[in-house]
Amino acid sequence: MTGALCQALNMVWELIDQSHIVIRDDAVVEIYHHKGIDQFPNVGAVFIKIVNKEYCKSYVIQLPGQSYPDHYHKIKVETFYVLYGKLIVECESNTIALGPGEVFSIQRGESHSFFTETGAVFEELSTAYMRNDSIYSDESIQKSTYDQRKTLMSFRELKEILENE
Repeated sequence: MTGALCQALNMVWELIDQSHIVIRDDAVVEIYHHKGIDQFPNVGAVFIKIVNKEYCKSYVIQLPGQSYPDHYHKIKVETFYVLYGKLIVECESNTIALGPGEVFSIQRGESHSFFTETGAVFEELSTAYMRNDSIYSDESIQKSTYDQRKTLMSFRELKEILENE
């Protein structure tokens, strides 16, 4: 794992700690690095999947200054519930600023992106997550494979990596 990614994941760990969320060791951690691992501190997010059945609950952690690229879902409908920090969501040409306790829903087919200047932790509550359901407006991201833009591990593995660095 690169030094830049380890440093960024330490910052993710600090946001998890500051927001007081509790995560099971077997939760699935998805590190989205759409523009490459070295660009993760600027573009991406960490999703921690808690449940994925007909419904899905994930925690999403974004670093200060990090953005998530514009995309839409063919199947999924989602709601963001901010727990910590401030989140800016751009959805269908509207910009919405959200703080702790605020909620925003995104319908199937609605193009959206999000970013934070302060760092943010929010819940994504949605219909089931399905692989390759996100369609990105940036062709270079859309053309990349699932494995090129995402790294998977358990929360236990993330803790071990950070403890042993």
